[in-house]
Amino acid sequence: MGNCGSCAKASEKREKLVMGCAGGSNLGQISNRLMVLLKEREGLRPYCLAGVGAELEQFIKTSKELETVVIDGCAVGCGKKIFEKNGITAEHYFVVSDMGIEKSYNYDMVEKDTEIVYNEIVKKI
Repeated sequence: MGNCGSCAKASEKREKLVMGCAGGSNLGQISNRLMVLLKEREGLRPYCLAGVGAELEQFIKTSKELETVVIDGCAVGCGKKIFEKNGITAEHYFVVSDMGIEKSYNYDMVEKDTEIVYNEIVKKI
């Protein structure tokens, strides 16, 4: 039996893209590290938020077709704004600073804080 177009679309939708802020603060580094952990531990597909922000057609198309997880570091919400500007809605959206991690430029706690936030995100996706 052949693969129908709607069946292929349904299976594609199950794949989750994950995009994280990679800003210069601890929060940006946590967001980026979360993207890596979600790939390693949960099988999500890391994807380039900068490619969407640069309005590269294939990045936008793929982000619209697949389920997306966007992780911003802080309330500035660069990832969210990139998605809004390109008419994309993230199925799952998280802000690290909303999970009790304060913004700083000290990276000593990045690994520990990443684990704390990771556990919260996994419960929701």
